Amino acid sequence: MNASRDAAARGTMALLDKLQHMPKEEQVVSAACFFVLLHQHYFKDHGISAAEMLGVASRVMTDAEGRRREFRAAEQYIKNEL
Repeated sequence: MNASRDAAARGTMALLDKLQHMPKEEQVVSAACFFVLLHQHYFKDHGISAAEMLGVASRVMTDAEGRRREFRAAEQYIKNEL
């Protein structure tokens, strides 16, 4: 799975943009359902585990100093709005 950090950050913000118009409890469940469906597709077609997907995401979002700048806005939205 190859994606640039900038593209991943833009995609994350696009998903949050769509989710923010839903009630908070629906936001969390919808995001979890999306992850499950995405994982099932990749696990079936590419043999990638959920742990591997989360590991890739964690590496994309962080560097030696912590959360990458590109993901701080998404993190702040989740902390303050969900």
